[in-house]
Amino acid sequence: MSGTQRLPGARHLLAIMVTALSGHALADVAGKVNFVSGPVMAYSLDGNQRLLTRGAEVNGGERLETGKGRLQIRFTDGSFLSLQPNTIFRLDSYRFEKNKPEEGQLLFNFVQGGMRTITGAIGRVNRARYKVRTPVASLGIRGTGYASTLNNGVLTLSVDKGIVNIENEFGSSNVNAGQTFRVIQGEAPRLAPDGVSADARAREPDNNFTTAGNDRDINSNPETGAEVIAGENPDFGQVVVANVLPDSNYPPGSGVPLPSYTLASRFEQTGNSLLLSGLGAIFNRTASDAGRGGLVGLTETRNNSISAIFHTGSAGNALQFNGITTIGDLSFGEWTNGVAANGTLDRTDGNITLGDGQFEPYIIGASSSQALGLDAAGQGVKLSYLLAGATVAGSTNGEAGVLRNLSLNITLAPVSLVDVDLKVSMQNTGDYVASARNLMINNNNASTSSGLRLNGSDLTATGQGCTGQGCAVRLEAFFAGNDPQLGAIYVIDRTSSQISGVAALDLSGKTTASVLLADAASPDYRAVFVKHGGVYQENAISADFASNGNWQSGTVSSNSVYGPNSQASVAAVNQGVAHVNHTLAWGQWVNGSAQFGNGNTVDLNSQGVHYLVGSPTVSGNLPNSVLTYNLLGGSRPTLADANGAPASASGILTSGTMTLDFEASTASLNLGMAFAAGSQTASVLLSGSQGMISSGNVGFDSLNVSVGSNAGTPIACTSCSGSASGFVAGPSAEMVGLGYAVNGVTVLQTDNGSISGVATFGNPKP
Repeated sequence: MSGTQRLPGARHLLAIMVTALSGHALADVAGKVNFVSGPVMAYSLDGNQRLLTRGAEVNGGERLETGKGRLQIRFTDGSFLSLQPNTIFRLDSYRFEKNKPEEGQLLFNFVQGGMRTITGAIGRVNRARYKVRTPVASLGIRGTGYASTLNNGVLTLSVDKGIVNIENEFGSSNVNAGQTFRVIQGEAPRLAPDGVSADARAREPDNNFTTAGNDRDINSNPETGAEVIAGENPDFGQVVVANVLPDSNYPPGSGVPLPSYTLASRFEQTGNSLLLSGLGAIFNRTASDAGRGGLVGLTETRNNSISAIFHTGSAGNALQFNGITTIGDLSFGEWTNGVAANGTLDRTDGNITLGDGQFEPYIIGASSSQALGLDAAGQGVKLSYLLAGATVAGSTNGEAGVLRNLSLNITLAPVSLVDVDLKVSMQNTGDYVASARNLMINNNNASTSSGLRLNGSDLTATGQGCTGQGCAVRLEAFFAGNDPQLGAIYVIDRTSSQISGVAALDLSGKTTASVLLADAASPDYRAVFVKHGGVYQENAISADFASNGNWQSGTVSSNSVYGPNSQASVAAVNQGVAHVNHTLAWGQWVNGSAQFGNGNTVDLNSQGVHYLVGSPTVSGNLPNSVLTYNLLGGSRPTLADANGAPASASGILTSGTMTLDFEASTASLNLGMAFAAGSQTASVLLSGSQGMISSGNVGFDSLNVSVGSNAGTPIACTSCSGSASGFVAGPSAEMVGLGYAVNGVTVLQTDNGSISGVATFGNPKP
């Protein structure tokens, strides 16, 4: 596969735009130099360098190297930073607006040497958005002033005012004013021995520090000008410009790599995903500025053996690296100008060949699945992310640009909700902007979530070359590390070309968020019930939910009650409960006694009753257009024999779309599912185009049913009958809920059986 072509000169033309950090391009000013002594250099991520002088601006994304010099910077939020000789310090991410201090963010990387700092508005207003990373630990702010040295893998931290939290994978400690802690590679933070100190405690700078003729650095003894940071600072020789992620290994007898990595790239994998998980990885550990930290090789387990699927090669035509950056547990960059020795990562032709001026972006990180579902109080987890770094935004027509902003709010639940804000600025065609709220992500049937996936029908962008409906945006992301961070890849489809790139995002906040459907004392909801191949709908029902989201009962009239029978010796229990954005809820009542309308009491086995309940769209808010909805989730489809006894096969929903023509009052449906029993699998597809819409209700009297074994091509099931019934839900028809049933089906070892379940659809697009 050939990478994105970049027009001649674009690489240098975009020297200031190589990486966008926290929503700003590299050219955005982070602060100014107050004092400098000796030759101190600033490097942008594409390798451009400049000599810093007093009054010079420093920018987010730059790497500072003091050599034998010293440096002090005052940042736009009022903080200051002093760097000692032989120090390497990266301004990975900095964002601050005076009128919006609560939105500020600071992410620095202290690679080696000595530093002192006094925090400013970012540390005072939002401490969670202040972080300094080092090779051995991360520093978080609980106070205002501290000093630190990092030499030969030993970090020493002394706090002057307030509290600093110091943390790594082995432990976490709060360092109080007057204390000194030490961190050695591979060990937890601990109190330093008596007499050990980073020294040179941070204090307020002189008010006249920047006036002409005042060359005193705050790191100097006011009388002698001598260095006061304790210890020697040897000449480090080879410069380390990036941390490197650990190489994977395979424990004896294990096909699982440690660490196990996830990769995002433009190489499509199974299911057309741009993500590939469960990988072993090898990284470049040379001291070369361009290559250090670059992804050299990838392996995966195939058929119980470990296979190499990618290697850059070692000969003269090996793939080269560009813009390699490591931020926490994520590493990203571009391959360029060479031929991969093993390129089966590209499964279309097993070839990765890149010329000079062609670039293939990637981002990789240690996989970190996050738990889905609701807690005991019915709350989901809301994770907020801000941009920390990115590759050049490249276009297939050679145009280059910068990812200026990518922020995500993710509410983790059985169906997750995602807010997206994205902005890409291209060199010639200008800005491409995509923004959406409460997009729904299908994580159904998974106990953990490794990330998210939005296709072009979910998210669109405005910009030059986009149609009236906008440019389709494909966005996929994975969780990485303990924070966790997010690694993301985006692809924007223009009429004549694509824009793409990868990005690292840092966690900026973690809260709880409720998605529960509220109780309804009066019959304001609609509901669908599916039992042993039969679908039943109630258009006016009340709802009583437990605090954790379990539907306890629904009442249509005094004699028509649905729900677990609390008076029985063994009441049915809720299973597979899910709620989406206060609009729909579903699950099953199983293994016990339940009330089933009109005074009926039924004893349920593990197939039970599938239910779906929610807030219908009122007639006045129904659209008059054609909308297509994608599958969000639903209960696990159950298979039973002709007598209603549960089959041994387990089912999952695999795909689905529904199109509603509200003006013509017609509907079409495609719903795929799969069943497995031991090593045998079968697929079932329900389809129909003769559905009807009436007052927001959706019905299919006759659905086509196809069955395929062992992932084979589905074939018509001539003895089957299928039906479905449901309703449009949400204030503006955002979702559709549907109950479905199939009878007379032969699947795996079950003859003349029935299939039951409920499914939900959302993210409508014209």
